[in-house]
Amino acid sequence: MNVEFVNPFINATLNVLRTMAQIEAMPGKVSLKNGKRSIGDVTGIIGLAGKEVKGSFAISFSESCIRARGLHSNMLGEEINELSGDIMDAVGELTNMISGGAKAELDERGIFF
Repeated sequence: MNVEFVNPFINATLNVLRTMAQIEAMPGKVSLKNGKRSIGDVTGIIGLAGKEVKGSFAISFSESCIRARGLHSNMLGEEINELSGDIMDAVGELTNMISGGAKAELDERGIFF
């Protein structure tokens, strides 16, 4: 795993969660995912491709994380009672914003997707 690719996604994730959901996240240990199964209840995935590199970015949230941290309510000002299409849309939007932030940082380093 090349930190040159990973760190921009960590930075963008922390920034987007802080600005869009008012959540101060703390990064944990980074590891490669084994298998094709997502860990959380709601996962956003986006494919990335460039001349030198290709891959995907995924972010997963458990239902308890979405509820306890107020992810949806902080973003949209609505309380949730159950996982819904709105939650999935919010996670999809977070995925887009995070990958866009990481892409901008990678572009500054001369790594283009």
